[in-house]
Amino acid sequence: MEGTATTGGDSELELYLQEISKFALLKPHEERELAYRIAKGDKEARDHMVRSNLRLVVSIAKNYLHRGMTLLDLIEEGNLGLLKAVSRFSPDQGCKFSTYASWWIKQTIRRALINKVKSVRVPAYMIEILTQWRKTGAALSQKLGREASAEEIGRALKLSPSKISAIRQALSASLPSGRGANAAEDAPEQDDMLSGIPSREEATSLADYDREALVSALDLALTERERHILEMRYGLGGEEAQTLERIGERIGLTRERVRQIENQALAKLLLFLREKDEKDEIRRLAKRRERRERRKEESRIEAEAETPPAAETDPPPEPPAVPLPRTPGLARRTRRLSRMRRRRKP
Repeated sequence: MEGTATTGGDSELELYLQEISKFALLKPHEERELAYRIAKGDKEARDHMVRSNLRLVVSIAKNYLHRGMTLLDLIEEGNLGLLKAVSRFSPDQGCKFSTYASWWIKQTIRRALINKVKSVRVPAYMIEILTQWRKTGAALSQKLGREASAEEIGRALKLSPSKISAIRQALSASLPSGRGANAAEDAPEQDDMLSGIPSREEATSLADYDREALVSALDLALTERERHILEMRYGLGGEEAQTLERIGERIGLTRERVRQIENQALAKLLLFLREKDEKDEIRRLAKRRERRERRKEESRIEAEAETPPAAETDPPPEPPAVPLPRTPGLARRTRRLSRMRRRRKP
């Protein structure tokens, strides 16, 4: 069953998780040092960076379970994204490596999920069961006020656990090939269950984007045929919303083929928009860090400007000059003494 490994696969996964748990996580200054060494072609630094971030890949890969690939396959695809991130990361970008690497890891996993085509030949009896499954699931969901689980639908249909497992496997697959258009039209509702691209959650999340963003992304993310089908299907670009049958008549395709193209186009569109969001987030974090560093530098410069310069050491002041007493000259004093002596003589 998808998302689950066999006993051997579980053992292999456990060994892998034990192995990567031995590698210590990096501190920010270690990431920067390794990144600079990697930029100079240091293979040992590259391997060190990869090993220290393998647990990040596992953490992200778990979010994509039950979409048609086992956890080991998801990890393998995510590791390819990690390698790309390691080779392209620059510490001068202003964000942590884990933030940067997460974008590449998610991108490679999503592309693998979209590009993976699971061809499952469904027997005629299974087609009938799938139709019953869909109708029963819809009725139960309405009754319970929530989406019915696979176990609840299986109990309502009185199916064995092995049959429930087979049905869930078929539900995760894309529309089976090799049955021809006529066979598909005999059960026109089954493609809702057999088409795993996009998932219901992914299709719903397109509603998070405004109409302008969706229309502008059509030209950038899709082929001309995919864009035209979505425009006709959802009334975009001046078109009026139309049914699958009507679109098929206009472009010469069956209803089921139109739905396949629609689902693939929606998945591509959502991937494009999510990647754009993550790129914008990385740029936003980088700009925020750049602004923070700039403010620090400006504050430092302002602080230096406000601090008065240290006074230069002045030489000690000279002592004030002491005025010399004004004494009569020696000659004048001598004359005065002589006059005084003459007066004393009889």
